[in-house]
Amino acid sequence: MTKRNKRSKEDFKSFLDESKEELKKFGKNKGPKYVREPWMLRGGRALENTMEVEVENDQGGN
Repeated sequence: MTKRNKRSKEDFKSFLDESKEELKKFGKNKGPKYVREPWMLRGGRALENTMEVEVENDQGGN
């Protein structure tokens, strides 16, 4: 197994501090929010029998 280069705790702490600042900037963003539509939130897409699914099943021989 190859030896892994370990980083110092100071490097890790500085990374966390930088990430915290970036998250604050991201949270203050006043742009348009991404909104999921109701059809995106439904589970079990495989269980839905729409007209397209019926046609594909008939054409595929399933």
